[in-house]
Amino acid sequence: MALTPTPPSARQSQRLRDLSVGALEPTGGFTVVVYALTTYDHVPTNTLNHVRAYASSQGWRVHRESLWDGSGLPHPLERTSWQRALELVAGGFVQGIVTLTRSAVSTSDGEYEESLDLLATYRSFLAHVPCDWTPIASTAVRAVEDCDV
Repeated sequence: MALTPTPPSARQSQRLRDLSVGALEPTGGFTVVVYALTTYDHVPTNTLNHVRAYASSQGWRVHRESLWDGSGLPHPLERTSWQRALELVAGGFVQGIVTLTRSAVSTSDGEYEESLDLLATYRSFLAHVPCDWTPIASTAVRAVEDCDV
């Protein structure tokens, strides 16, 4: 069962842009961690590969850990791998989290806003793969979930 993508509102999109502008970029460039959420306990390999390819295409270094939760839709702070992503941010190991869509964070506006607020305290950012983005390499794997257009 795939999550139904929920696009960020105009206000949330502006907050995402503000976070990326305010993030503290280290000398070597940004390092990010990729994160996915599924409603079933199955490694979302294609999604993680797609998100990783997008992050690399932006010139970001990708942390060796790919994180995912198969717990459905509990509050983000109740998810083990989302907590791990935040630990990497708080520890300064990564400066951003990249997901396929906003729904990987939360479909709830309040929970999504909470996550943006928390990331802002660490001067880090959150990014989502644009729905119309496609990898340049013909061998890249397309994500299982489709974006709403």
